[in-house]
Amino acid sequence: MPDVFISYSTQDSKFARWVYDRLLQGGVTVFLAEISLVEGQVWDETILANLRAADYFIFLASRKACQSEFVNQEIGAALSQNKRVIPVVWDMPPSALPGFLKKVQACDMRTKDPRTLMEVLGRMTTTIKKHKTISIIIAGLIIAALLWVFSKKK
Repeated sequence: MPDVFISYSTQDSKFARWVYDRLLQGGVTVFLAEISLVEGQVWDETILANLRAADYFIFLASRKACQSEFVNQEIGAALSQNKRVIPVVWDMPPSALPGFLKKVQACDMRTKDPRTLMEVLGRMTTTIKKHKTISIIIAGLIIAALLWVFSKKK
């Protein structure tokens, strides 16, 4: 299951693929519908399952994306599931974000160097990798403790 879910308008596909590639290079798993969906999958079920599984929700917030019914449904699902939401705006001000996203700090690319987004993605991948490492260590400790408990019962 993915670490990051990318929500976007298909009209912003080129940018979405660029973000997807940067995250993959950072060593995290990513759901991007046009790449991740395969023939025969039911869209809504697959999209919602991957959105639920992801820790981060990146919203590539263009004017077109804000008008998309599907994107707005994904935003609602992400917010209701308390995902870490990162809106990225470039062709509109953050104040034009839909609904509750107006209160979320956006990565505003309108006047910033593109490296700013690279830094945001880098911080995200570092955090995700730390959480994965901690989870693996905790799982290992739990398994070791269970093995110890069961070995004492014999």
